[in-house]
Amino acid sequence: MSGIIIPDNAKEKPSRGKVVAVSKEVETLANDNEVLFAKYAGNEVSFDGVNYIVLDIEDIFGIIG
Repeated sequence: MSGIIIPDNAKEKPSRGKVVAVSKEVETLANDNEVLFAKYAGNEVSFDGVNYIVLDIEDIFGIIG
């Protein structure tokens, strides 16, 4: 008998967010794009009382719409 074991965290749905800034090296994204990313990806930062998540392009699963 054989099979694949999938950890519970693989069942988690990705997070969704709106792009508010993009590095000039990134050509595939633009401000106001909505993206999907892993729940625990990136680093959280706070600026002027607003929380943001800084992601590497590799952390983004896809662009919505």
